[in-house]
Amino acid sequence: MAKGQHQLQKGKTIRQQYRIYTKTGEMKWVKDRCIPTLDENGKLVRIDGIIEDITAEKKYMDQVEYLATHDHVMNLPNRRKFEKKLKNFIRQMRKDGDSLAVFYLGLDRFKHINDTIRPRRRRPFAAAHR
Repeated sequence: MAKGQHQLQKGKTIRQQYRIYTKTGEMKWVKDRCIPTLDENGKLVRIDGIIEDITAEKKYMDQVEYLATHDHVMNLPNRRKFEKKLKNFIRQMRKDGDSLAVFYLGLDRFKHINDTIRPRRRRPFAAAHR
């Protein structure tokens, strides 16, 4: 018996999130809750369900994740993203019994370099929208 079914048989509510596709092919994220009703003998007699569209919430969370892991000026992954990816990669390498070497290059005065490039990147955008 599947884990979800087993939970329902015990009278426990289960919650899930998953994607569905509409007739038009649009992907939607939904959250559902299955609420079991047991009779006086503890036998499952009914399951009530609630489904909620959480597509907007998922898009918002994806946007927050992107903003937290990318430089807002250069749109490049930042240190937080690098460290997260590296930790996941190391975890997978250990699990698979593989080895890994990392070459990390730090640039002195990168802020100065970034600040000198920034105005050049903004000029064409500003000129195009005047």
